[in-house]
Amino acid sequence: MTRLFAVHGGPSIYAIVKAETNDEAFDVFAKSQINDQIFREHVDYFSVNANLLEDFYLDEEGSFFDSETGSLRKDLLNLNENDCVDYINRCIEENARRFWNDAPQIAEEYLSELFKERETNRIEPALFSEDFYVDTFKRIVKDGQWYDEFEIVEVDLSEDGSQIIYRS
Repeated sequence: MTRLFAVHGGPSIYAIVKAETNDEAFDVFAKSQINDQIFREHVDYFSVNANLLEDFYLDEEGSFFDSETGSLRKDLLNLNENDCVDYINRCIEENARRFWNDAPQIAEEYLSELFKERETNRIEPALFSEDFYVDTFKRIVKDGQWYDEFEIVEVDLSEDGSQIIYRS
């Protein structure tokens, strides 16, 4: 049976969606958000500043970039260029596969587009499948990276005729 769910994403968004379950409500909401320009820029562009790729541009020591200079860390600069590129690419692959740990096909889609962009020096944004965008949006939201607060609450007016959905 279709029910109503309130989706609260902090002060920036509040939505009502029709769905049968909380999980389906999250899917419906995610599908409604995947064309958001800011989200698409976050995912579609492979720059390392404030985009999804930045989350994968690190190893057990932290970011590949020195926080003070903005250039590669000294330990990476000490490697020859091919070894450095290979090491960074291996870490990116490991981090992407860890991020999409239960959806390897989504990780492969991302990595395929990333390496295709690097090989061709393509400037245009990547084009991913709808499944990729929905899955990635949900992961980013669950990680707390997109909204300060996020909650999905079933709306049930059968008892009192009113329901408090959110109170700060």
